[in-house]
Amino acid sequence: MGDEKTNNNKIDDKKQEQKTAPIDIRGSYYTNGVRTTFSQYEFLLDFFQYPLRDDGRFDGFRVYVNPVNFKHITNLFVEQLKQYEKHFGEIKLELDTTQKTK
Repeated sequence: MGDEKTNNNKIDDKKQEQKTAPIDIRGSYYTNGVRTTFSQYEFLLDFFQYPLRDDGRFDGFRVYVNPVNFKHITNLFVEQLKQYEKHFGEIKLELDTTQKTK
């Protein structure tokens, strides 16, 4: 029983370390577009920037995320959005994305 508590403390310590460890940011990228798709095993997110380049292509990058982490990230985004709107006010969308196109 004592080993189980020790192991749980090690897991909690590792989680805290992951939350507070510095991140080596290797660059930054502004994005104003995203395309998503998924398979049984992963979500694929293509982040890109409008407008198109002169050659008709987007500048962007691709991120692969497993479904569990995708859900954690999505929940984090939702929470951050709630906090943002509480502080700065509701964000009004120009386009109603809930309407279906014919």
